[in-house]
Amino acid sequence: MTQAPEHTYIPWKQLVAEPNIMVDGAAKDGTLITLSHWPKSGTAENLKADSSTDIVFRYLDTPTMHVPTTIVTGDHFDEDASLGIFALLEPEFAEEFRDIICGAATAGDFATYHDRWAARIAFTIMALGDPSISPL
Repeated sequence: MTQAPEHTYIPWKQLVAEPNIMVDGAAKDGTLITLSHWPKSGTAENLKADSSTDIVFRYLDTPTMHVPTTIVTGDHFDEDASLGIFALLEPEFAEEFRDIICGAATAGDFATYHDRWAARIAFTIMALGDPSISPL
């Protein structure tokens, strides 16, 4: 993986039309590249994968695809979106734990897992997103 530029997360509702990278969602005004597994998302063919987190890692692995922005956004909260955004914000750390991060994204989006720790990470992220039980 080539070192990507440092990125900053900004919720998409706070963006006006600033150039951005959309993770696990649909392109908005200013989106330069969409990294999403959703059908018709516009994700480049050479980046497509089953999860948006896997797509983010493919993006990080392909410097020729990098776009001139440091803003990362997403239009919803779930395990795949959160982990894909995390990988863009902390690419070196994420690369070190790529398999378990991708496994957690898959466990969250598709309720299937091959690694119990990946499932546990997905459960934790899910709980953090639930205001009735989250300590945040």
